Amino acid sequence: MVTNTPSRDAAIKYALDSRWEEASRENLKLLEENPNDIDTLNRLAYSFVKLGKYRKAKEYYQMVVALDKTNPIALKNLKRIDMISKNDFKKDEVKVSGIANFQDVFI
Repeated sequence: MVTNTPSRDAAIKYALDSRWEEASRENLKLLEENPNDIDTLNRLAYSFVKLGKYRKAKEYYQMVVALDKTNPIALKNLKRIDMISKNDFKKDEVKVSGIANFQDVFI
């Protein structure tokens, strides 16, 4: 029997299988049930990182920090996103065609 009930185990399984789109969808469903679940927010943010959607990832990691100011996972990954953003910005300064790369990168 197939169920549409969101599952933490399914979300984790999708991530372990590198099925990031499915992992993000499953975690979004879980957030509808419990919007302040820190583990789900961290998993969702990480899936967005793996999909290259850094703005969304940063948004969800910031939500974690708003709930738990000392959350090591969110704090570590926010620093990584900032470093990625700075490195992409430096690369794009050199490339004339690099403007397309700005669509999902923080400045």
